[in-house]
Amino acid sequence: MGDLILWLYSVFGDYSTPLIIQFFSIIESLIISFIVFSRKTYRKNFKLTIPLTIIYIIAYIFLSALIRYAMAGTGAWLQIVALFMSCIFVFLFEFILIDTSLEGKLLDTVSVLAICTIVGRLYSLLLNAFGVDEKTGISFIKDVSMGLEYLIYWLIHIAMYACFIPFFRKKRRPVSSKRMRLYAIILSAVMMLILELTITFARNYDGLSPLSYINKVLCILLGFAILFIQRYFYYHNNKYEEQLVVNEMMKEEEAQFEDLRSSISVINAKLHDLKHQIEDFQDRITSEELEKFKAAAETYDSMFDTGNRVLDIILYEKKMICMDRSIAFSSLADGAVVAHMDNTSLYSLLSNAISNAIEASLKIEEKDRFIGVNIYQKLGIGYIEISNRFDGVINKDKNGRPITSKKDETMMHGLGYTSMTFIAQKYNGYIITSNTDSVYTLKIVLPLP
Repeated sequence: MGDLILWLYSVFGDYSTPLIIQFFSIIESLIISFIVFSRKTYRKNFKLTIPLTIIYIIAYIFLSALIRYAMAGTGAWLQIVALFMSCIFVFLFEFILIDTSLEGKLLDTVSVLAICTIVGRLYSLLLNAFGVDEKTGISFIKDVSMGLEYLIYWLIHIAMYACFIPFFRKKRRPVSSKRMRLYAIILSAVMMLILELTITFARNYDGLSPLSYINKVLCILLGFAILFIQRYFYYHNNKYEEQLVVNEMMKEEEAQFEDLRSSISVINAKLHDLKHQIEDFQDRITSEELEKFKAAAETYDSMFDTGNRVLDIILYEKKMICMDRSIAFSSLADGAVVAHMDNTSLYSLLSNAISNAIEASLKIEEKDRFIGVNIYQKLGIGYIEISNRFDGVINKDKNGRPITSKKDETMMHGLGYTSMTFIAQKYNGYIITSNTDSVYTLKIVLPLP
């Protein structure tokens, strides 16, 4: 390591110092960037961008080193420009490699800067704890070679960087709404400005003084605060995006319900005509044929009478589907329990719940297929229970929500359950699930008004 540095000085002279500083700064930024980008989607032409990325990195090292060399001795201004150049580097580096939005790049740039600050200040505190001023050395072990000093420096830094990997393990959903995108850009700009000003101010007090320790701790706390603010932002963005999708689902389900209601009205009218026709033809056909016609008519005329017309239609639809798929279906429902719910919410809630039960039932043998729907009230609390036999396997997403196994719903994993949760919460209720002896039960608890 020492020979390499001497060679650099022999080739570049005084320009070597800023060159070495920028080289290590870039290595640090690259390591942190790949941690932050770990769950990002790379561009389709990713391999083609690798040569461009290498050229960009080399060009940036020499250009930034030249700027640092030219601004030597300018104090705080050099720190501001250096931090600004680091932000530009990370932003453009992500622009070349990663397929993400403008606000995503800005937030990632702030994350890299925050981690770099946290690790840098923590290492400085570690040096100070061993009585080493970070201005004069990079190792807290005395009388070792320069190569070993740098090895210890990078091993500790990499270990610290690795601690942030779990923070970025969860994939962040892109920001789609204009309002949230504006919030993200403003948030990024404000956090970047605060961090840059804090770091610039703190650099003036590096050393072993008590004020220096306080400044370093404040920088570390600010760095963590920025990361957690971003996490909070992405959490609410995910919830907001989910709500948008659920709202779209409910609009579609509202249209489906209206179509279903119209279809059932037509079916009822046709059944009424069919019954009259059976009566007219009963003298012209055999008794056996007559019974078959009557049985067929009764099958489609088995409308529920819960006291709630919307609930009757939903149960009728699901019963017909179950009959078609050889699933035994039974229901004992009090329509008054769900009388306070609007039509769309009631349809979405029950349709999703019973559809999930049907999907699970199709995985087992026909003789074991069964779905039970019970809706009742007790002590001023309404209960909706949907029970079904299943194969004993419940697939869940990372949030513990049951997910569909349908191939055409890959992008909607968990959103049916999310929709049910939103609706239950809309009526101050909640959902409980349980499974015993291969019977899965979903219970929706709804306080009655």
